Amino acid sequence: MSNKFYIIIIIILCNTIVGCKNKKNININTIISSNLIQDIINEVKENYVEIISNETLEINAINGIINSLDEYSRYITKEEFDFINKSTRGVFLGIGIEINKLKDGIEIKSVLKNSPASNIGLKKGDIIISIDNTNINHLSMKHIINILNNNSKLQYKLTILRDKANTIELVLKKDIIKLNSINTHIIDNILMLNISFFNEDTVRETIEQINKLRYKNIKGIIIDLRNNPGGCINDAIDFCDLFLCNKTITIIKHRKNNKSEIIQSNNNDITNDIPIVILINSQTASCAELVAAALADNKRAILIGEKTYGKGAIQSIIPIPGRGALQLTTAYFYSPNGKEINKNGVEPNINIIQSNDNDQMLIKSIEILTK
Repeated sequence: MSNKFYIIIIIILCNTIVGCKNKKNININTIISSNLIQDIINEVKENYVEIISNETLEINAINGIINSLDEYSRYITKEEFDFINKSTRGVFLGIGIEINKLKDGIEIKSVLKNSPASNIGLKKGDIIISIDNTNINHLSMKHIINILNNNSKLQYKLTILRDKANTIELVLKKDIIKLNSINTHIIDNILMLNISFFNEDTVRETIEQINKLRYKNIKGIIIDLRNNPGGCINDAIDFCDLFLCNKTITIIKHRKNNKSEIIQSNNNDITNDIPIVILINSQTASCAELVAAALADNKRAILIGEKTYGKGAIQSIIPIPGRGALQLTTAYFYSPNGKEINKNGVEPNINIIQSNDNDQMLIKSIEILTK
């Protein structure tokens, strides 16, 4: 999926930007379909009991097409795309969630670690059904983003539907969010790499940390990918390359010509084969799953935790000049051993269910690396 972007709601994509499609050689079926859609729009404009704007009808028609494909493809409005381009890096005021518009509210697709949203307990899968006691069912994505992006508004009262059953009311306050993809520290001579998402800084910062410790007695590395929603697939591949010597990192399969692309690592493990443990859970997704699978299949790391989310799909962002962009699934990625990650996830080597009481995954990781 290669723009990473964090608007006030922190949307993280894992994609590769591609150019606009050349609209040549339109066949008769395309023309007939376009006329049918336009005829229906015209009838609605002329005869529907309420007045609906052209923009609303167009966007709803587009969303009807795109939403029928898969859960990851979507139309990005001009306003959202502008936010993407303005907020890919840096420090800004935000709340820290990725959202997706549903008929009955907005679904939280992911929550950024250490953000205001994670601090009050918002979770992936929660549905926001009202903001400040205003039902948002009838509001467009554009309107919702404008509400959340109002810099003069620093606090929101949210009504959340959780697990399709429980209604929860929370007060969410904006705060300064710094887009750090990685935090590091040392426990018992073990380097901890806590990676929130993958971007262009992840590899650079990892190299810097490993180089600092090159002449110290480091027994192992723990890579914490729990709740990591992904990021840029190219940066995740480069991250794997730091730990693998001439191995397959992933297999990418495209639709056109049934093309498969085998991604190989260079002949260089910058850690000199230091033991690695990777922590994963059910919210480890997308190219974070690619990293887990790559190091596990190549016997380079032990996976501890829960089966991952199961998003092995790659999205491309296709800009539409003056009208936003299309986020479209264009390929799937597989583990080095050819396992399908999409909808299946990555299984841990040692299964430990995440607990709120104590971090058994971390305890087990330290135990393994300090034997």
